[in-house]
Amino acid sequence: MNLYLLFALVYVRIHSLVTTKTYAIPELFSYLEYGEMIAFMQELQQTYPDVVRMFVAQDKYKLPLPPELKCPKDSKHPRRNLLSCKQYVLHVTNHSKNDNIYRPEIFISGALHGNERVGPIASVELVALLAEGAYAHAGKPHSANRNVNNQITRQWLHYLVNTRNIFVIPMTNAYGFAHNVREEKKNDPNRDFSVLNAPKCMETMTARIINELWRDHVFELAITFHGGTQSITYEWGSPDHYVQGRSQKSPDHSGLMSLAETLALYGGAFEDGSLYQTGTMNDVVYGVRGGMEDWSYAASWENDVLKASGKSLPFAACRPSGFGGYAKAKTIYNNVTHRTAMMLIETSDAKEPLPETLGDYADLYDTNLDYYYHQDAYKPVGHVTRNVRVALMIIEMARPYVRWLSLPNASQSSRREKEISSFISVDTFITENNLSREDIQFPSCPVSEDTDVVQCDSVDCSVNFSSLSTKVHLFMAWEVLGAFTVDETYLGISSTSDFKKALFRTKSQSGITRRALRSKSTQSQTLFFSECVNLSELVNVSEGVYFLRAAAKVDQDWSVQGSEKNSPSPLVPPQTHTVNVRTNPTWNMTLNGKRIQGSLWWYSSIISLRIERFSSKAHHNDSNDPTAPKVFSNNTEEEKKSSVISSTLIVKEKLKSRQGYHLLRLGYIVLATGIVVVVLTSVYVYRRLLFSRGKKQQYARLNAYADHSDTARSMGDADQHGFDNESAEPRVTNNRLRECTIENE
Repeated sequence: MNLYLLFALVYVRIHSLVTTKTYAIPELFSYLEYGEMIAFMQELQQTYPDVVRMFVAQDKYKLPLPPELKCPKDSKHPRRNLLSCKQYVLHVTNHSKNDNIYRPEIFISGALHGNERVGPIASVELVALLAEGAYAHAGKPHSANRNVNNQITRQWLHYLVNTRNIFVIPMTNAYGFAHNVREEKKNDPNRDFSVLNAPKCMETMTARIINELWRDHVFELAITFHGGTQSITYEWGSPDHYVQGRSQKSPDHSGLMSLAETLALYGGAFEDGSLYQTGTMNDVVYGVRGGMEDWSYAASWENDVLKASGKSLPFAACRPSGFGGYAKAKTIYNNVTHRTAMMLIETSDAKEPLPETLGDYADLYDTNLDYYYHQDAYKPVGHVTRNVRVALMIIEMARPYVRWLSLPNASQSSRREKEISSFISVDTFITENNLSREDIQFPSCPVSEDTDVVQCDSVDCSVNFSSLSTKVHLFMAWEVLGAFTVDETYLGISSTSDFKKALFRTKSQSGITRRALRSKSTQSQTLFFSECVNLSELVNVSEGVYFLRAAAKVDQDWSVQGSEKNSPSPLVPPQTHTVNVRTNPTWNMTLNGKRIQGSLWWYSSIISLRIERFSSKAHHNDSNDPTAPKVFSNNTEEEKKSSVISSTLIVKEKLKSRQGYHLLRLGYIVLATGIVVVVLTSVYVYRRLLFSRGKKQQYARLNAYADHSDTARSMGDADQHGFDNESAEPRVTNNRLRECTIENE
């Protein structure tokens, strides 16, 4: 029995080493009916109250619930269980800390056309994934049976939820969705906006709900899901910008085109290996009057631009008569609200693809969604998976950001949980399944007899100079996200946290980000950035606290416009908040407590760097000190060869070395287990052979006593005299013969 237990324990230990991650049993996504969708949204709000808040648009904006608009819980039974049709809006963010007026707002529409069914389920599954990932990363308990199993995905989702305001209407056309029909009472909501359509617009409750949301918020990016083809398209999408058989370019064409191409790649392939087609709505789909896309993009500015030219104006006030009418003033817009970069996603050729083509949960919940490469795009995925990914990338691109990297194979200083999102291990860029797809290289940081190299992996960091002759090099690495192109990036050190007293700035670098998926080859491009700073050579650096940050300028090509046939129409600079927020530092707009401020530079979290000299703690990297940096001292030639900083770092090779180490470790465990088994077996056999002889002798003595007397010893008496000892002699105490059991150890 002991041997069996030993084998079981060894198997569990080996299995835990070999198995690095577990996967949930695949479960397919499925369509939901109107009543089921409401129940699911209510469940999300109850399960994740700090992240998901739900409201009914009619209640918030004091709109009527017309008796003509009744929604059945199940479209298969359109006359049963009728409810007033309501537009439910999900607001996803960290609601406990939502006082940042600069937090960008993003809008997701599930279905303007009620019979196009992929968008609604993709939208609500997006909310579920964001909420679960954010809660899981924060360690918040909840009762949901979902679980984002990939830690890197959790971390990314947590970041998005904490830095974005995301508004989702899964059933935008509630009536059409509940009845599984395209229109709302014979009116098409996507022909009901004011572009080339006034005054006969805002007739549908769907359009009015959208209008109220736009009046209340400043949506910088948006997605509107549809169905009937497979494409991701952008401005222009109206007949007045379709000339001589081709679409005119919008003022924001460069940025919108780059964004659409990346969304197509990040979403993933269809079953036949194809990707979403991209281009303008006029060229790829068709132009329409009264479309939500052009309305959300240009209603704040195009009229003002065209007035001077004497051209007809595309926008005018709406005067609807249905559902009790709608105030004309609500369709006259300010200069802020309608500058949205909206993507029209035609999700599939079929309006309602087969349920088995929607995809399974493992594609989202067991997958690293953050670290994604160009070649990953051509792996077929389900419709829900593809469009949740597209929405995640739209949310990501709302703001550029700079993130510190932590190098592998070095002693790790302890780190507070709240700082994990600021320092990402380079190891996470390499997958065990595809080691050769990318080498991550950093320039050398020299180590010598009198030089230490340190790396901070916490926002509070200390550096010690051990002696007058000791030199200290600070090595830092970072990446830029929420953008495609890094035009410039550098490292800066200042004596003040506002960086008005700069002491040092490294030379500028350039490259691309991991989000630039449209680049088929990134081997010659810089994806990650690093600097080696000789702290000893900085002028006037004495003991004290200094401040360190990385800065980046990104996506300046988004503001580039074409000429002649490719010149924008109208001929004005980019007009979206999305393009201007990263290319125009004078862009500054405020509405309803929200502010959008353009900037050329984006910054990392600030590291507080404490410099100490001649301390007894020098050369001591205390793993219990959260401020202690990683230290790479070069005391031996062997250390010099193995230092991760003294020579070019190739993470791929380091990972191979670590895998070899784990395999060697596994081999040692197996060998040790074998030795233990052999020893225990030998002991067992030896004792069996040794004690079997004594056992026979005892039986012989018992038989002898039995021959001379008809009495036997008492078991109680045997216990009293230690009869479990082989040398104990049995005693005759009774006239009755009892069975005697001899036990071996």
